[in-house]
Amino acid sequence: MDVVWAVASKVSELTVEPIGTQLGYLVYYRSNLNELKEQLEKLAAKRESLQHAVEEDRRSGREIESNVKKWFDRVNKIKAEAEKFNGEGSQANIGCSYKSCPNLWLLYKWSRRAKKMADEIKMMEDGKFDRLSYTKLPEWPASSSTLGGDTFESRVRTLSRIMEVLADPATNMVGVHGLPGVGKTTLAKEVASKAKEEKLYDTVVMVEVKQKPDIKTIQREMAEMVGLKFDEDSQVIRASRLNERLRQGKKLLVILDDLWERLDLQKIGIPFGEEKKGGKISLLDDEYKGCKIFLTSRSEERLFKEMAELHDDSPPDLLTIANEVNERCARLPLAIVTVARALRNKSLSTWRDALRQLQQPSLRKVPGLKDVDSSIKLSYDYLEGRDLKSFFLLSAMLSNDAMTSDLFKYCIGLGLFEGIYIVEESLDRLQTMMKTLKVSCLLLDGSSSDHFKMHDVVRDSALSIAFNEKCAFVKRYEKIHNWPDKGQLENYKYLCFRGCDIDEPPPQLNCPSLELFLFESKHDNLSLPDDIFKRMPLLRVLTHFNFSSLPTPITSLENLTSLCLHQCELKDIAMIGVLRNLKVLSLTHSIIQELPHELACLTRLQLLDLSNCRKLAVIPQNTISRLNKLEALYLENSFNRWQD
Repeated sequence: MDVVWAVASKVSELTVEPIGTQLGYLVYYRSNLNELKEQLEKLAAKRESLQHAVEEDRRSGREIESNVKKWFDRVNKIKAEAEKFNGEGSQANIGCSYKSCPNLWLLYKWSRRAKKMADEIKMMEDGKFDRLSYTKLPEWPASSSTLGGDTFESRVRTLSRIMEVLADPATNMVGVHGLPGVGKTTLAKEVASKAKEEKLYDTVVMVEVKQKPDIKTIQREMAEMVGLKFDEDSQVIRASRLNERLRQGKKLLVILDDLWERLDLQKIGIPFGEEKKGGKISLLDDEYKGCKIFLTSRSEERLFKEMAELHDDSPPDLLTIANEVNERCARLPLAIVTVARALRNKSLSTWRDALRQLQQPSLRKVPGLKDVDSSIKLSYDYLEGRDLKSFFLLSAMLSNDAMTSDLFKYCIGLGLFEGIYIVEESLDRLQTMMKTLKVSCLLLDGSSSDHFKMHDVVRDSALSIAFNEKCAFVKRYEKIHNWPDKGQLENYKYLCFRGCDIDEPPPQLNCPSLELFLFESKHDNLSLPDDIFKRMPLLRVLTHFNFSSLPTPITSLENLTSLCLHQCELKDIAMIGVLRNLKVLSLTHSIIQELPHELACLTRLQLLDLSNCRKLAVIPQNTISRLNKLEALYLENSFNRWQD
């Protein structure tokens, strides 16, 4: 009986309580309706109060927080449901008169709905938010232009070049100049738009500096663009707060439009450089790595001073000489930038000497180019070290979008990495040299990370220098009708033919001083005569394209250090075994089926490049293992039969 009673009590507990709840909807029908009405009135009052604050923020240009928007959406939905509820209730017969009794089902239904709606309103947020809105940072819409033809294409090229330079980690400041109305501001806006579109920077700010810059105005405009409000009048405190805010973005681009005179970035609060010991300024301090400056100016003098890091308080004699040097740059941006960067932080005597050089006759007597030639020659003269100068001139001899790996092989052969004997360390030196030339605007990024380019104007000037200083004879993509005469050949150190139209092979060349011979013909299988190398005792680098076989006299090249046979059809190269001083052997993109046993004789070989030798099927056993100084072996898209 105890068991039966326990079970019965539990059943009663589970059934009576819900029944009581249902009956409550009937008993408290009027109370539930009043509760709903009261909650709706409170909600409406809160909604009206918040609506005023939201509208005020919107008029101020602030963006409403998403959770606030969702709250209003929910309130509007509840309001619509309540209006529908009241409309349906007014039409239903839920009352009681002397002719009818109350409709208990409708009473229950409406009371239940009213109760649930009131509870839902109570469960909603009470409308208290940490903040209703935030400052919306300005968007950078792509700037449209009505310009057409050459003008538009020129600006597109300029924009593309600017974005390339801004992407270079070695570049911290980029500037353009031009007369009023040529589109500098439009270009600046396009730079900002593209930088945001491609997500190159976390923060992009742009301000117009004007002829008489007002520091506080610039501070206020920049602060507004990053959602910062100033309550302080102190310029120093505002600069500190702005500096702190700008540093919150890891990568920052600051665009200064229409710069007339030197601007103290630290006074504004732009995190770009700090004063160091000795009075020198570091463009990027150790703490912050992400700030870059893009500036526009109608004055090439302003651009020159920025690139050369000249100040208004620099010595008057230095400023006078600098102005004269700038005049010699003939208003050409390329010359302005290269010369200014070459003379950065140099002494007054160096500036005077530079001006005298710029005033000398040009290397090339070509109207319109003499000033550019002399300015690039000046930049070349101030390159530190013989190796770096030779590296620059060698870079100019290669193709328009040359491979860095090819340049590396030639440098090893010519011994341009003085004091370095390890391949990995040589690669580090190569990257350092390239970076130095890029910072000086003498070298450009190529189509990929393993390519580099050079501006045509810089290249022409460099080849002119190479002709005079290195006794270099260079022909690129030309028709070769006549070979240099015997007297000229005796003095040449470099002979370079890249992509030339050569119908007939050269005759025997008497080149007792030649160190580098690059030979590339447009015609396939143009063989060199057997006696061509007999009179090249000092040759260190030989590069040839489309060889079908090695000339026998190659065995006389005892000093040959780098041999590059690219895109050649090689049948028998056993004779390379006598080239005991060879450090680099490159057979990329060549057709060769079997490496010779004699390869093992190259005991000084450090780099072997067999990339893209797709038909290579046989490497004799114990050949590569005997190359005890080999440090780099490249086999991409090449030999894959190691299991055999």
